[in-house]
Amino acid sequence: MCNYIYVSKLDAAKRQLEMAIRLFLSNEEIVSTHTLAAAAHEILKNLCNKQEKESALKDTMLKMVKPERRDEFWHMLNDPENFFKHANKDPEGILKSYTGNTEMLLWDVCTMYQQLTNELPPLVRVYFLWYFSKDPDTLANTPDNTEYKNMIRELNLDPSNKQKFLEYLPYAEKIK
Repeated sequence: MCNYIYVSKLDAAKRQLEMAIRLFLSNEEIVSTHTLAAAAHEILKNLCNKQEKESALKDTMLKMVKPERRDEFWHMLNDPENFFKHANKDPEGILKSYTGNTEMLLWDVCTMYQQLTNELPPLVRVYFLWYFSKDPDTLANTPDNTEYKNMIRELNLDPSNKQKFLEYLPYAEKIK
């Protein structure tokens, strides 16, 4: 007897994103984390394009980069993803990559998911809590951000202890 699952593209992206967040906050395997985030990003970017929405990282920011530096920026964003998937051009290759790429990629995937669904699953909220706790002053004073700022302050969140953020899943359900 064969077992089947039925998964939409959006559900696949959500599952990949949530697992990538769990791995990231647990300080688990960064290559797997980045690969899952990149796979979710690819699906969500395609879905966003169909609705004329953009990836903040790979569309909006790229337009802001000087034309002569766009290739460099593009490679910084895409080299890790391609390196982790392919070995046809450089089977003996070694990747030197900025670990912040995964943080930015996860933020972009979370943002695109929110754009497409108008929802923030608890793990996405927890990731945003961690991301913004690194520098709460970067958050604009908007009603949406007020809850994040308040929670960061009230819980005295320490971004260096990423694993602790998984304990905040119940609190994250309170954020709109």
